[in-house]
Amino acid sequence: YQRRVHGSPLLALRGIPSPQDEVSHPDAHIMLVDDVQLNRRLVSAKLHQLGFRNVDTAEDGRECVERLMSSPPNYYQLVLMDVAMPVMDGREATRRIKASATHGGVPVVGLTAHVQGFEHQECLESGMDLVLTKPIDTAELQRVVCIYCSKVNG
Repeated sequence: YQRRVHGSPLLALRGIPSPQDEVSHPDAHIMLVDDVQLNRRLVSAKLHQLGFRNVDTAEDGRECVERLMSSPPNYYQLVLMDVAMPVMDGREATRRIKASATHGGVPVVGLTAHVQGFEHQECLESGMDLVLTKPIDTAELQRVVCIYCSKVNG
């Protein structure tokens, strides 16, 4: 199992459904965090195309943390978090989420345009469970969401 996704290594994950498998968890609640409206629209559209109906968005890490902490425990099954944002970046937001006694278990997948290994390592050290490189491939997105949203009882 690899924690860092860069290019197509996600294909090496064991036991993960292929995009051809019709695995859908439409009742999963996903928080998508990105300061760029176009990015939020594109990733939201991909998630909706994959059958995920409950996608909430936030413009920065602070808004994400506030909304997540005000939600019931286990409400969100996944947070897709841009790394570089104003107000509060994705690494700091992840540290705050992971420090929470009630919400620390929610998986956080980093989204970054940077391909340098050191940035990916910093993301993992902040508590992110996985890092995807932008632009996000739809098949990789589907696999990642299926990993973290597979226990949703719809």
